[in-house]
Amino acid sequence: DAVEGTSADSKAQRFTTPDGKRVPYASFVQYWGTLQHLQFTLLGFPVPVVAAISGDAPAGGCLLSMLCDYRVMAARSAKAPSSKLQSLEGSGKVTPPAKPPRLFKIGMTSVRAGFAVPPWIAATLKYTVGAKNAEEILTQSIMATADEAKNKYGLIDQISETDETVLMDALSAMEYLLAN
Repeated sequence: DAVEGTSADSKAQRFTTPDGKRVPYASFVQYWGTLQHLQFTLLGFPVPVVAAISGDAPAGGCLLSMLCDYRVMAARSAKAPSSKLQSLEGSGKVTPPAKPPRLFKIGMTSVRAGFAVPPWIAATLKYTVGAKNAEEILTQSIMATADEAKNKYGLIDQISETDETVLMDALSAMEYLLAN
C-alpha cells in the first residue's frame, strides 16, 4: 500500500488530508489546540478517569483512552452477527453456522492514513505501553484486539466481554480506584 501524505498550503491557508479533503488551516489549528487542552484536562483531573471502550478505537479514540488512568475495553458486540443465509425448513439443506462475532480493535492508524504522529501523542503512547510497543504500534499502524491490547501491548487494563457489559465493568473499576 502506498502511503499518502498530508499537505499544508500556506498561501491558501488550507490543510489537505490524505483523503483529499481541504480544511481551513485555522480550523485545523483550533482542532489541535482543543485536543491538547483536553489532554491537559484529563491528565490533570483530580480523581481517576476510567475509559469504557465499547467499540473500535482507532487513532483519536485510542489517544483519548490513553489519557485516562484506567481503560476497560469490550472484546466484542453483544449482538450476534446475522447470517444472510436462512434455514429452509423441511428442505433437508444444512444452514452454515453463524459467523463468529467481530472483535473490537484499538490502535494508532495515523501512519497508515498518512499523518505524522505529533511528538506529544507518541510520548503519551510511549508512557502508556513502553518504547518498544509504542514503536511497533506507531510504525505498523497496529489495530489490536482487546486480548492483544491487554496482554501483548499493555494498551488497556481490563477486558469486558461485550459492549453491553463494559460500562458496568468500568464503573466497578472506578469504585475500586476511588476506594483505594
